[in-house]
Amino acid sequence: MDLFVSAFHHLITIKLITTESGIGAEYENTQYEKTICNATKSMHLVFMASILAGEVELPLLRDMLPVTSNCSSSLFSGNEGDKTPFVPPYPVFDPLSSLLGVHPLDSLKPAVPFAEFYDEFLSEQLEVDKDYAFYKSGADKFSFLHHPYILTPATKALALYYDNRIRMYSERRMSVFHNITDGLPSTPYLRLRVRRDQIITDALVEVGTIATRSSRTRWSR
Repeated sequence: MDLFVSAFHHLITIKLITTESGIGAEYENTQYEKTICNATKSMHLVFMASILAGEVELPLLRDMLPVTSNCSSSLFSGNEGDKTPFVPPYPVFDPLSSLLGVHPLDSLKPAVPFAEFYDEFLSEQLEVDKDYAFYKSGADKFSFLHHPYILTPATKALALYYDNRIRMYSERRMSVFHNITDGLPSTPYLRLRVRRDQIITDALVEVGTIATRSSRTRWSR
């Protein structure tokens, strides 16, 4: 299995080096370069096989909500008149995970360490902001963020930074919009109701409740 992973890494590296633009000025050309995309997708099969061949605890998928496909395609708004949190237009779990009944978070000790799947050269060349835009556009465009196993933790952390910033601006925009339409003063801030003698406990409980309501699957592993 290690040989397959190494072969895919070598193929991606060679293709990145021999491609004129790399992942740079003509990003879209490389983004849709079939060899790189197919190698990344094929590595997904090895990644899931590594999880199944290793130590796996009880699957989490059976306890999670089913995936819904009727989602808003807008980043800054949901259905008209709906104040529910934004739901991304991409599936929460990939079809292969659902088919196998296992999720990367179920893995205790994979046959091949997760670090072996990281492609450092690809992660260094990747323009995370542009790839994040493809990620948000949905499943119709290839994005390396749909295949997080190939990205280094630093690259995924940068993607999370962009995601958090966009969510913050989105929440602020929606807060201002709803306050204006409801005739209330504009206060685009998170409000927590806490008791003076239980500030920390109450704040953690309220933040946890809000996070649970708007939680989404992140780029794990």
